[in-house]
Amino acid sequence: VSPPPVSIKPKTPPVPSNSCQICHQEFPKRLLYKKHMLTHLGDKHFACTYPVCN
Repeated sequence: VSPPPVSIKPKTPPVPSNSCQICHQEFPKRLLYKKHMLTHLGDKHFACTYPVCN
């Protein structure tokens, strides 16, 4: 009796974090994360509305 075949999954590259290191808000897409980061750079046209962010 031979052992069952072993399925080998290809390694997937790690997904870059889209979590803001300032207010910890998570974003599904890198583009949304980058747009959000404008809120922390002092440009008041892009004020963050996330509850824990000042």
